[in-house]
Amino acid sequence: GTVRDVSIDGVPEVHDRTRRTHDGHGTGDAAWAALDHALARLVSVSVVVVISPATVDELGGTVIALAGRGVERIVLNPDWSAAWTPPQLDVWRASYDDVATEYVAAYRRLAPFALNVFDNAIDLRIRGAEVASSGCGFDGADVAVAPSGRVYGCGRAVGEDRDASMAVGAISEDFEVPSAHTAPPIPDACLACALRLRCASRCGCANRESSGDPAIPGDVLCWHERTIIPIADAAATTLFLERNIAFLSRFYGNPTEVPHAARTCSLV
Repeated sequence: GTVRDVSIDGVPEVHDRTRRTHDGHGTGDAAWAALDHALARLVSVSVVVVISPATVDELGGTVIALAGRGVERIVLNPDWSAAWTPPQLDVWRASYDDVATEYVAAYRRLAPFALNVFDNAIDLRIRGAEVASSGCGFDGADVAVAPSGRVYGCGRAVGEDRDASMAVGAISEDFEVPSAHTAPPIPDACLACALRLRCASRCGCANRESSGDPAIPGDVLCWHERTIIPIADAAATTLFLERNIAFLSRFYGNPTEVPHAARTCSLV
């Protein structure tokens, strides 16, 4: 099916920090009005939130607001190319704690939302890198079309649509969608890391943005993965030990088949 993505970087006043028209007017109110319009009329709507130094302090509030609006799929899209400072990284870490609190609370309300940075980490912990249901978009499952008409293997690869070498073709001509995704090798610098099979170091798009080289993860990307994975694990362990029915259904399929002994769970 087709999923409509709405790009919103925060509540209106936060969104306005980085999203303004050419004449300086904020677009936050219009973006949230568009989201309400989409939610009222479409079956599947996801919201893409760009995390930048200018908006990261309100990330927790943004996720809470979106969940309260009934958004069922939130995609956090860090700006890897930004010049992040240590104090900003500290704020980012604290914001992820706030996001984790809302993530757990939503499951407890039996109104969970998909959250890429948490779900991917949890999925990879439970199923392993070879069988996880989430992964790189270059697997033939979907494509992204830029306003120019270029077709890309995933939304992140589009970027500013300035690098045609990342495109797989164009809608005005025949193109071949990759039929299978083969994960690239783990970067040499990551081989000794205990989290190497669960992190984004093999995402060429993220690597290119963070370090300039598709094969090498940048320092901020590495920091992010070492930060987000333990937070996601803690949230998942809490929900598993509570035997949360929505969580078990999402990640294990049939909750009745999940072992009751906590020590047998791969998250504990």
